[in-house]
Amino acid sequence: MNNQNNVDNGALTKPRARNAARMAGISGPHFNAADEKGLMGVSCRVDDYPCIEIAATGQQVVDYTVASI
Repeated sequence: MNNQNNVDNGALTKPRARNAARMAGISGPHFNAADEKGLMGVSCRVDDYPCIEIAATGQQVVDYTVASI
Protein backbone atom coordinates (compact mmCIF):
# COMPACT_ATOMS: atom_id res chain seq x y z
CA MET A 1 0.00 0.00 0.00
CA ASN A 2 1.22 3.50 -0.82
CA ASN A 3 1.89 5.56 2.34
CA GLN A 4 0.80 8.75 0.55
CA ASN A 5 -2.78 7.51 0.61
CA ASN A 6 -2.69 7.38 4.42
CA VAL A 7 -1.45 10.95 5.02
CA ASP A 8 -3.60 13.04 7.35
CA ASN A 9 -4.27 16.23 5.36
CA GLY A 10 -4.76 18.19 8.59
CA ALA A 11 -1.34 17.26 9.99
CA LEU A 12 1.58 19.65 9.82
CA THR A 13 4.20 18.51 7.36
CA LYS A 14 7.86 19.32 7.21
CA PRO A 15 8.54 21.83 4.41
CA ARG A 16 10.64 20.60 1.54
CA ALA A 17 14.24 21.72 1.51
CA ARG A 18 15.06 24.53 -0.90
CA ASN A 19 18.27 24.78 -2.84
CA ALA A 20 19.00 28.49 -2.55
CA ALA A 21 22.39 28.23 -4.22
CA ARG A 22 20.89 26.59 -7.31
CA MET A 23 18.07 29.14 -7.49
CA ALA A 24 20.56 32.01 -7.15
CA GLY A 25 22.57 30.53 -10.02
CA ILE A 26 19.50 30.23 -12.22
CA SER A 27 18.04 33.66 -11.41
CA GLY A 28 21.33 35.58 -11.21
CA PRO A 29 21.73 36.21 -14.95
CA HIS A 30 18.13 37.46 -15.14
CA PHE A 31 18.67 39.90 -12.25
CA ASN A 32 21.91 41.08 -13.88
CA ALA A 33 20.15 41.64 -17.22
CA ALA A 34 17.34 43.58 -15.51
CA ASP A 35 19.94 45.73 -13.70
CA GLU A 36 21.81 46.44 -16.96
CA LYS A 37 18.53 47.59 -18.53
CA GLY A 38 17.78 49.92 -15.62
CA LEU A 39 14.90 47.89 -14.24
CA MET A 40 16.26 47.34 -10.72
CA GLY A 41 15.93 49.87 -7.92
CA VAL A 42 13.36 51.90 -9.83
CA SER A 43 11.66 54.60 -7.76
CA CYS A 44 7.98 55.03 -8.43
CA ARG A 45 4.81 56.66 -7.18
CA VAL A 46 1.70 54.55 -6.74
CA ASP A 47 -1.27 55.94 -8.67
CA ASP A 48 -4.66 54.33 -8.98
CA TYR A 49 -4.13 50.62 -8.80
CA PRO A 50 -2.73 48.97 -10.87
CA CYS A 51 -0.79 51.93 -12.31
CA ILE A 52 2.49 53.30 -11.04
CA GLU A 53 4.53 56.23 -12.29
CA ILE A 54 8.27 55.81 -12.82
CA ALA A 55 9.86 58.70 -10.93
CA ALA A 56 12.77 59.33 -13.32
CA THR A 57 10.71 59.44 -16.53
CA GLY A 58 7.12 60.13 -15.50
CA GLN A 59 6.06 57.08 -17.53
CA GLN A 60 2.96 55.30 -16.23
CA VAL A 61 2.99 51.51 -16.29
CA VAL A 62 0.83 48.68 -15.00
CA ASP A 63 2.31 46.99 -11.94
CA TYR A 64 1.16 43.39 -11.76
CA THR A 65 3.11 42.77 -8.53
CA VAL A 66 1.10 45.09 -6.27
CA ALA A 67 -1.17 43.22 -3.90
CA SER A 68 -4.40 44.98 -3.08
CA ILE A 69 -5.29 45.05 0.59
